[in-house]
Amino acid sequence: MEAHLKNGGLIVRAFENFSKLGKGLMTMGACLSRMEQLKKRWDEFEEKHEALAASEEVDLQDDYFVKDQYSLVYEAFLNNLCLFQDHLLKVKRETLQIGTQPKIAEFRSIAEMDVNRAKLPSIVIGDFSGDIQDWVRFRDTFKEMVIERPNLPAIFKMNYLRTYVKGEAVELLQEVPSGGEHFATAWKVLLSHYDNKRLLINKLMTKLMSLPAMANDSAVELMRVLNGVRNLLQALKALGSPVQHWDHFTVFLTRSKITQQCRVKWEDSVNQLRDPTVPDTFEDLCKFLEAERNALSLLESTKDFTKKNSSFHKGVESYDKQRS
Repeated sequence: MEAHLKNGGLIVRAFENFSKLGKGLMTMGACLSRMEQLKKRWDEFEEKHEALAASEEVDLQDDYFVKDQYSLVYEAFLNNLCLFQDHLLKVKRETLQIGTQPKIAEFRSIAEMDVNRAKLPSIVIGDFSGDIQDWVRFRDTFKEMVIERPNLPAIFKMNYLRTYVKGEAVELLQEVPSGGEHFATAWKVLLSHYDNKRLLINKLMTKLMSLPAMANDSAVELMRVLNGVRNLLQALKALGSPVQHWDHFTVFLTRSKITQQCRVKWEDSVNQLRDPTVPDTFEDLCKFLEAERNALSLLESTKDFTKKNSSFHKGVESYDKQRS
């Protein structure tokens, strides 16, 4: 907590400390460097705050939470960014007065970028690490929330893209410069690599066929298999595959992934509830497996309770023996 509060103090005093350099050292380069440092400090502060808020070991009655110091530091962060921007614009005017001609539009975009970004509402998309199963979701969500967002500068689109693209996918963008003018190129690189319907379908089908079977009769393993099949089918459907007509195949595949005990229960259920000669539907199988998951969860909870209760009674008996 001490290091976290110290970092917050540096954020609060960022422009004040910059001003102590004196006019001669408060150059454009120094200002931009301090702005970048301020942004990094804020990222660290925000990450640490989230960790503290989620921790069960932190005292929520601490002054940090009671006085809402997170909000105070956030306001100071935004205010200091504005002060840095004002100083950059001031340096620009002084530079123009002595006859130099920098690229004004480019300079303004640099000066205003961090402030505007800080005021943007948080856009939560979810990372894309190159998993082909996740591409359609990421592509459609990114287009809707970032690319088609009105009046969003290209530099921010590039920032969001580099924020959410990870792993294998980010390696494709290594040769693409970071400037906003290169966003269209970066997006095109991802599209050309991942937006290949034939390749996507082949990879999704491979993942579907190679989905590991249940390792044991547990609620977790059952839902891993069921959700794995359903998620892959949903991804295939988004690519235009007629999965609604695949009942024979999906039932056969899913049955091969569940345990023998689970298959026996499914067959018993079919014999009891309907004509066993009628082909199964995937919807019926899903309903059965969800009910089976609930039953397994209940049994597992009961076993845990019984085990804990037994341990408690043994402890009491041991204590009584010691007293006697």
